[in-house]
Amino acid sequence: MQCTVEVDEKKLLEKVKIFKSGGTYVGIIPSFSKPDVNYTVVFDLASSHISCTCPHFVYRQKPCKHIGLFIKAMKEKGFT
Repeated sequence: MQCTVEVDEKKLLEKVKIFKSGGTYVGIIPSFSKPDVNYTVVFDLASSHISCTCPHFVYRQKPCKHIGLFIKAMKEKGFT
């Protein structure tokens, strides 16, 4: 099972799109469970504030798996 999760995450990482606009990074992150849904992660460099549009983050205001994937993608793509 762990191997499948790693492969699925690797496929998702390939689909992550990251853009920089001024002092802000914006990531378009695919949903883990809904193939036709994407969430937006916004990271403001000046304030170090990060947010996601997924329901988990919106309701709990705590880091979600999309933020984790965004951070991993930033490292892999050389943004950090």
